[in-house]
Amino acid sequence: MTEKETITTGKLYSNLFMRLKNLILQPGKEWQIIRNENKNINDIITEFSLPLIALCALATFFNFTVNRQGFNLELAIKQSIITFTALFGGLFLAWIILKASHSKLRIENKNNLAFKITAYASGLLYIISFITNLIPELFLFHLVTFYSLFIIWKAIEPEKMPGTEQKSIITIYIAVLIHFIPYFVRYLLINLIIL
Repeated sequence: MTEKETITTGKLYSNLFMRLKNLILQPGKEWQIIRNENKNINDIITEFSLPLIALCALATFFNFTVNRQGFNLELAIKQSIITFTALFGGLFLAWIILKASHSKLRIENKNNLAFKITAYASGLLYIISFITNLIPELFLFHLVTFYSLFIIWKAIEPEKMPGTEQKSIITIYIAVLIHFIPYFVRYLLINLIIL
């Protein structure tokens, strides 16, 4: 068994924000790098998804303790747990559905490509959730998530498909999975906790 290089927290977040910046500003180049990386699912979760999801949960906790009238610690903890669970569970549900349908979509799944698409394309959603959880008045900032369509398009661009119409349908399908499953999980969790 090979021993992994230890990484500091500062280096982890530096790499994370560099990857996010490149995915947003130069998605084509970054997806080429991502495709050639030999990272397993656990590496992607610990180096990318989990830190961003934790920041979203922390922003939710901060929002419910600072921006609300009265200090309700129980509500803040519940809401941050719901946020964490919805984003983390949504990531895995979207991946499972994409993995199950990758052969029908004609997307190869070598090097965990289905998970890479799901995790890295969710990065923009996590950043927008972080910002809108900190400052709820910026709710319309969620419209920026439409840019993730371009990020997903660049992710599946090298795939050999008959035409752009099929790529468009696949891009929209993946975007719907990535963006709506966390909201669905959140809705279910809120209804379970309230009842």
